[in-house]
Amino acid sequence: MLELFIFDHSGVLSDDRRPVYEANMMLLKDYGKDRITMDEWINLSSSSPQGFLRNFGIEIKVEDEGEVFERYTKYFNVLKESEPPFMYKDVDKVLRELDKRGKDLAVISSHPLRNLKNELSEYGVINLFLDINGSVRNKSNVLINMCRDIGIDKNNVVYTGDTIYDIQSARTAGVNSVGVCGGYHPRSRLEAECPTHGVLDDLSGLLGI
Repeated sequence: MLELFIFDHSGVLSDDRRPVYEANMMLLKDYGKDRITMDEWINLSSSSPQGFLRNFGIEIKVEDEGEVFERYTKYFNVLKESEPPFMYKDVDKVLRELDKRGKDLAVISSHPLRNLKNELSEYGVINLFLDINGSVRNKSNVLINMCRDIGIDKNNVVYTGDTIYDIQSARTAGVNSVGVCGGYHPRSRLEAECPTHGVLDDLSGLLGI
């Protein structure tokens, strides 16, 4: 039985695609590359800014990754003032129903931790979570450590994500996975990763697994 529901943030709980897209376009400009459309960007979106830049032949040295991420975060923080992220419409209902059923809730996200906590607080759901992890570079490691620290059987854990990288991280960590549409990767890419509990049209489907 599933007892711990862990969520990615961007594209699952919070729709921040517009400011994230624009922040990535600013990074492209920094490296002398032309903008691409939002649809093109979604098809190329990666688990990190440096991963996205790699699509354009821009290789970021390991020692420079922190600086690139800080620059991306700075751009995002400016852009979100004019185009703020918003909570997906079914999130509040789903989280509160899972909490009512006695399920534990947590977040593991690459989203900057400060922004993550601020957004969850603004959405009025931050107190529903047992654990909140942001600025994560390796989600599978955090999933493994969380299961160990809580002392829960991995078979009773499910990670919900909107990208193939989320599904891959769950598989590497040995926990169940479920994909959700409406975020960064289309259904076809999610289904190709064969998540444990399939791909949902929206988060409400979690209540039926």
